[in-house]
Amino acid sequence: MMMRRVVTNFKNVNRQFGQLRSYTQQQKPNITLFGAEGDNPLAFHVLKQIAHRSGKIRIQTTDAASTRRALENLEGVDQSQFEIIQALTTDDYSVESAVYGADAVINVDRVLIEAERGYLDVYVNGVSNIAHFAEKHDVSKLIHTSVMGADLDHESRFLDVNYRGEDIAYGSFPNVTVIRPNFATFGDRGSIVELFRRKLPLKLSPIIPYPAQAGALKIQPVHIGDVAQAISKSLFDKDVSGRVLQLGGSQTYTFPE
Repeated sequence: MMMRRVVTNFKNVNRQFGQLRSYTQQQKPNITLFGAEGDNPLAFHVLKQIAHRSGKIRIQTTDAASTRRALENLEGVDQSQFEIIQALTTDDYSVESAVYGADAVINVDRVLIEAERGYLDVYVNGVSNIAHFAEKHDVSKLIHTSVMGADLDHESRFLDVNYRGEDIAYGSFPNVTVIRPNFATFGDRGSIVELFRRKLPLKLSPIIPYPAQAGALKIQPVHIGDVAQAISKSLFDKDVSGRVLQLGGSQTYTFPE
């Protein structure tokens, strides 16, 4: 049985979230962030947004070297805040160790091309571990990133498994906040075209191939900085617990455009 969702569409992050509340005036929350590989720009936009309002930040990654390089490029943050854990989210022990002692958990783990890691491992099994241990260890807030358009039994396997991951997160942690950014992001290192170029051997070609079924796909490009800001503000706004926040831009295009 699929869990009921309260879905809200946001196009203006600042107006919709309004005034924020911190955890306490005296203590900053300790955060665990999952999915901070060096080639996931959202993770580092989020870190830049939350670092000054957080205590210790534990960072899970499958590639510690790329994560360290990306962290070194973050300006204006205290590098001593960060603790890197190299592990897979399918490893129960590693996930529990990463979650233990955290006040809040943020999951931005993702994979665009299934050959790298399986969709089920990232979007279903990994999410199951994260949500389970967040509940077990009384984490105050769990923020999970999915994708706009996620739907059960969608013809796109990517959208189907993202929905199933949301459902699993709700099952273990009913107050999870689900962030659904549009698939097409843009901005500093966050362009969907740039992400595809990093993943595919296209460096010498101006042409980006796309699946035939994606030709009619409608997309609403959203700035990656706005997505990170929504995650940051969700962390300090208890009113969005248990809700799905869809983030898309004001313009609509087809995938080829």
